Amino acid sequence: MIAGPPGGSARLGDALRSSREALNDIQRQLDALLSAVQAPAGRPPPDAADRLRRASKRAGIAINRLATL
Repeated sequence: MIAGPPGGSARLGDALRSSREALNDIQRQLDALLSAVQAPAGRPPPDAADRLRRASKRAGIAINRLATL
């Protein structure tokens, strides 16, 4: 068995955790948008698109980090 770099599994675990958290944030943002659209007023908050955009960017960064491991 070939050993990876020291601390490699810890870095991988951190990267996987970060990407999971980032993807969960996207899911929360999408759930909030869906709830807002289905509400009687039918309008999402004015900053909803920006929050989703930031969550998507964080997820992209976290997933790209996995590719470097």
